[in-house]
Amino acid sequence: MFTKVWVFPVMFVICSLVGMYGSFFTGVFLGHFPLQMNFISAIGALPPERCIFAMFINAAVFFMAVTVYLRHRQIVEYYGHRLQMQFGVWRVCSTMLTAFAFLSAFGISLLANFPDIDVKIVHRIGSTMAFFFGLLYIWGQVVFGYIMSPAMTTKAMSHFRLLIVILATETLILYEVCVNSHIFIPADAGPRPPRKNGIRWYTPDSPYYINHMAATISEWLGVIFVDIFILTFANELQFAYLQVPRLRFINEPRRLSETTDGEEESFAQSHQSFEVY
Repeated sequence: MFTKVWVFPVMFVICSLVGMYGSFFTGVFLGHFPLQMNFISAIGALPPERCIFAMFINAAVFFMAVTVYLRHRQIVEYYGHRLQMQFGVWRVCSTMLTAFAFLSAFGISLLANFPDIDVKIVHRIGSTMAFFFGLLYIWGQVVFGYIMSPAMTTKAMSHFRLLIVILATETLILYEVCVNSHIFIPADAGPRPPRKNGIRWYTPDSPYYINHMAATISEWLGVIFVDIFILTFANELQFAYLQVPRLRFINEPRRLSETTDGEEESFAQSHQSFEVY
């Protein structure tokens, strides 16, 4: 029996933050870029920080997938088994939200393993999947928490999650607006500065600086807000536990081709004794 189920969302946040900040400060220390905010994709563009970024983000994706699956199973256990609710729309919704979270996790893996300066199209697809399906998931979880009765958590936690979701949505919308509409760039800004090591940086006197900083800060804050939201699942998971999968071995592990006709039936029956709980 594994009782510390809450460790999965905690490990997701730890790996996510180490992947981002670890690669950022590694790049600064090696002189690949100045101590200045930039897009998350930019700080994971050059080796060795790109290796650190991919390694920890891949681990974060694993913990995220486990966390959202456990969240779904906890919902099924609470409403379907403990409260004896009939399986219906609520379970379909929970399953769809879990699928959204898996798609978001897959997108995160794509953007971490396909750097923007090398495979731009794949990186952009991964980024879109991560943000779009991630927002669908956290908004769906908030709505689900308010609709279902009785709730699995307190009203205070539901309100806190709603606040986090609103902040995450606002920051990610600001990020998209700055990146695609360039709202803070004056009309007479002139050409952009050249890239250095495949990354474009802006000095404070550049007309692009304010728009760049607004976009990068909103991106980082949006990711942090999503991390905080996933971390709140530890509140409910602290009251859950996992039963270790159980495996039963075949009595005489011989190859089927070596058994006689009479033994094949016994072999098949013993093979069915494999159990997972």
